[in-house]
Amino acid sequence: MPVRPADHGIVSASGAGGFDMEGGARSSAGGYNYQTYTATGTVTVIGEGVVDLILVGGGGGRDQSYLGLWGEQWQGGGGGGGVIYATGVTVTASTPTVTIGAGSLTDTLGGNSSILFAGWNLFTGGGGDGGMGYTNCQPGASGATSTPSSPYVTVGGAGGGGGEQPGLCGGWFGSGSATSTSGTGSGGGTWSTLTSGNGKNVSGYNGYGGGGGGATANATSGNGGAGHTWVDGVVYSQGGNDGGNSTAPQGGYGSGAGSDNASQKGGNGVFIVRWPA
Repeated sequence: MPVRPADHGIVSASGAGGFDMEGGARSSAGGYNYQTYTATGTVTVIGEGVVDLILVGGGGGRDQSYLGLWGEQWQGGGGGGGVIYATGVTVTASTPTVTIGAGSLTDTLGGNSSILFAGWNLFTGGGGDGGMGYTNCQPGASGATSTPSSPYVTVGGAGGGGGEQPGLCGGWFGSGSATSTSGTGSGGGTWSTLTSGNGKNVSGYNGYGGGGGGATANATSGNGGAGHTWVDGVVYSQGGNDGGNSTAPQGGYGSGAGSDNASQKGGNGVFIVRWPA
């Protein structure tokens, strides 16, 4: 599939055959229209068309500024939000509400994203927050999950990394939460779910917390797990790195917060739909 370069502003023209969408922001590239929803609201589908889509949960956070430099450095990274994507889905006129999960700025899970679209209840969970370091040595939190009414596609968020205090203790990792599908939607197409990764546990001797899990992989040592690169070339839901090497978020929407000596926010979730221009 074509890869989307940088957005080039708002495009008002509808797609082939009179199909169109409203709400969110419009961009156009590579022969496709992209409708991007970054906040909770109404998704307006006009006519009938065949689309590709991605839904991403909010990234897990971390906030340890009150413990000072070392406490911040020893906290684990946040986990990435869950990811669902699909191609060749037929949609018809409708006005569903999309909920977009916010990235967390504190020691809490990222927000969940959801929508009833093409006959499916779609749910992507928020990523788990990074475990507190210093004398607490907390484990990373597991990603959020839920089971909507059937038919549904649900992907839980990735787990956060464990916190530590060097030479004293180390926290366990948070787990990536479940992926499941039930029933059959009305729009056909090819649907894909990603198994969210686990965060990384730490021994208490390496000097930094563990990385957060990503949309497609477990964290490795202090590095956050890999995110998912969609057809637009953007990386979604990468895990947050540990306190030794991170900036936050490391990837695009849905990425976990990095634990880099400052309070950092996980990336917000997003819903994107594309179709031929």
